[in-house]
Amino acid sequence: MALAPLLLCVPLLLLLLLRARGWAARRAFGGGSASQTMMLRIAFLHPDLGIGGAERLVVDAAVALQNRGHSVVLHTAHHDASRCFTETRDGTLAVRVAGDWLPRTLCGRLHIVCATLRALWGALVLLLTEPECSVVVLDQVSAPAPLLRLGGLSVLFYCHFPDKLLSGSTAAGAPRPTLAAGGAAAALKRAVRWVYRLPFDLVEELSTGCASAVLVNSRFTASVFDEAFPLLRGSGASTNVCCCPLLRLQHCQLGPQGGDI
Repeated sequence: MALAPLLLCVPLLLLLLLRARGWAARRAFGGGSASQTMMLRIAFLHPDLGIGGAERLVVDAAVALQNRGHSVVLHTAHHDASRCFTETRDGTLAVRVAGDWLPRTLCGRLHIVCATLRALWGALVLLLTEPECSVVVLDQVSAPAPLLRLGGLSVLFYCHFPDKLLSGSTAAGAPRPTLAAGGAAAALKRAVRWVYRLPFDLVEELSTGCASAVLVNSRFTASVFDEAFPLLRGSGASTNVCCCPLLRLQHCQLGPQGGDI
């Protein structure tokens, strides 16, 4: 028991050391002319760099930022060179893989648990290996946002759609079950699922609120965001509409001193 306080202090001390290194590295990276000081080290943290629409957006945004002179790196839990976009395998973009050893599911279940653990591991590796990083672009899984903010990073979260509305009977457009539907066994199953999802839905909402700024892909998603996350309505969380590809990040003030990128 006497070791418990020491064990709790170790991660905090590690983060302080990391941010001290990051401060020194950013001074060296951005030192020089006024234009050079706006060049940032930007990391993307994405669950799986496959060939879907979300991955296309991430790759386009990373290439656009790199073309503007920023230093960009993609962090992901999975990257298959035979099933990915060309920019992630031909050297155009730097890709770092961490967390692929963690399972995607446990016995075909607990997807959200595994996705959260993989994302948190990726965020921890990012903090340990990217001390010069200033900004992280996060999408799909918002759980790492508090950890990244604690590490001193600005976090831009891209909300494709609230995950709590994409899950099972709570999915958008799913019919609302009645008390009689399926009998007592089905009602019990729904209750257990609701209890299981409750902490993860709460984590999604609160961690999204920890982001420095939130982007959505349409006004419709912005309206759904407001309805899905009632705890964030009065929090001052900034939500901006941005179309694919993500090419207007200069409007987001996420630099070390709040500068545009």
